[in-house]
Amino acid sequence: MADIYLKKNEDRRIEAGHLWVFSNEVLKIEGDAVNGEICSLFTSTGKLLGTGFWNKNSLICLRLLSREKIDSAEKFIKERILAADLLRRSIYSERTAYRLVFGESDRLPGLVIDRFNDTYILQIHSAGMEGMKQIITEVLKNDFSARHILTRHDKYFRNLEGIAEVDEILLGSPEKEIIEIGRVKYQIDFSESQKTGFFFDQAANRIYSSRFVKNGSVLDVFCNTGGFGLHAVSQGAAEVLFTDISEPALTSVKANYELNKFTGKAEFLLGDAFNVLKELHLQKRTFDLVIADPPAFVKSRKRIQEGIKGYINVNSLALNLVKSGGYYATASCSHHISRDMFLEAIHKAALKAGRELRLLHLGGAAEDHPVLLAMPETEYLKFAFFAVE
Repeated sequence: MADIYLKKNEDRRIEAGHLWVFSNEVLKIEGDAVNGEICSLFTSTGKLLGTGFWNKNSLICLRLLSREKIDSAEKFIKERILAADLLRRSIYSERTAYRLVFGESDRLPGLVIDRFNDTYILQIHSAGMEGMKQIITEVLKNDFSARHILTRHDKYFRNLEGIAEVDEILLGSPEKEIIEIGRVKYQIDFSESQKTGFFFDQAANRIYSSRFVKNGSVLDVFCNTGGFGLHAVSQGAAEVLFTDISEPALTSVKANYELNKFTGKAEFLLGDAFNVLKELHLQKRTFDLVIADPPAFVKSRKRIQEGIKGYINVNSLALNLVKSGGYYATASCSHHISRDMFLEAIHKAALKAGRELRLLHLGGAAEDHPVLLAMPETEYLKFAFFAVE
């Protein structure tokens, strides 16, 4: 186990609870620091700060696991996964689908695990966790009775870590699972789905938005598997228009609509969101509730201004389609965009569209995505719900 020493004063952020060490903060290395293996972290004066995974190929060269020495990484990983599950089961006593592990927030940096009944999806974006993949698989198999385990990695973050992008099946032969969130059932097809298969982070926000739509019309933009629109129908929405640029996503929405045996009016429109919104405006279509839940527009700090312009543009187009006296829900999953930036972008979008907004609810990710207060990076999702004039 190598020893990593930080430069003078570079320990302050770590002492305050942050879990990442950047390569330009390292003073010296004693011993053989091997990528993906654990090492000890010290202040410049030799005070132990903890133990973490090392990766000299990444800007984040060390991801802290514990504030103490770790005798067995395998034992530590198992204990942390079990602790993460205990928290989720206390939150969702009736559910068998949720985000089981949320990286740094569960003291398992670089690891995401989503549970879909007996199927588990791993998303690994650190070299250290990649080396623990078989251990993680064994824990899920032996302690959780997992029948199927596969990976659905984020290629962007894998590239930053210098890890191969390939996905694999680690156990069983996963195909499809049916899960239930609130009053809505979803069929997850792991051969077609995006990311880990389902966006659990918006679960509570979908349920909140559905309170306002009884007998009304709904537009679900960037609908993906249709979560917002489907919850709206479950609460009595008279008609819903789902739109997405992905044909497999719309196929999934149709399947979910039929799975739930909904009978209200539903439209499924394939196309780029910006073009669809413009066309609906030309058609003078309006809706009682419009939801815009776009993908991350900002992947790095240098693209913040470009991303803000994108948020202003899409929100102004969407606001044109809300009936006066209706409601508007929007979100940003770019962690580089702060809440203040997000709300300011929506305010500018409202001015551009000539609409007046009153904020009714400001939320974030669901409870299975806990926030580590020392790490703003773990609070990535911003969700806002407005009354529109």
